[in-house]
Amino acid sequence: MRYPLWLLVKRRSGLRGRLPYVSNVLPGGDAPVPAPPAGFQDIGFPNAPVTEAGPRVVGDAASKKWVQRVVEVVNSVRLGKMNCTLSVTLTPDSDITTITDVRISAKSALIPSPITSSAATEMASGNFYISSQTDGSAVLAQTNSSQADRSFIFVILG
Repeated sequence: MRYPLWLLVKRRSGLRGRLPYVSNVLPGGDAPVPAPPAGFQDIGFPNAPVTEAGPRVVGDAASKKWVQRVVEVVNSVRLGKMNCTLSVTLTPDSDITTITDVRISAKSALIPSPITSSAATEMASGNFYISSQTDGSAVLAQTNSSQADRSFIFVILG
C-alpha cells in the first residue's frame, strides 16, 4: 500500500513544485509506512502517515513534531472527528432555549438532528427554528412544552 509523504518534504529538498511525492517507505529508513487504523474506510485518498524516522539534524526536530501533529489532526478529520457537534436539550416550560458555544458565529450553519422522539416531534411541529444568532450564542424558538427530553445534536459549520 502506498501513502503520500507530501507533509514530510523538507524545505530544501528540491521537491518543491513536484508534490505530492508518494512512497511506501519512510524517509531515512526501510520500515514500511504504518497501516491505517482499524475500521478506516478508504474514501478515495490514503491516510497520511503519523510516524516517521527521527530528524536528521537537531534544527528539524521542532518542525517535524509540528508536522506530526498536523498529520494527526488531518487523519482525525478524515475519520469524522471534526469537533463540530453540540448536545442541546430544549428548556421545558419555555418557548426559547439559548445555546452558548464559542464555535458559533453569526453566520454559522446550525444543523439539528433529533435524538429523541420528543425532539423529532418538536421539529415536525413547525415551531422549531433559530430565532436569532450572534457570535457565541443562538436562540432557538420552540413549542412551550413540559417535556424535558427534547434532545438534539447540532452540527456547527462555519
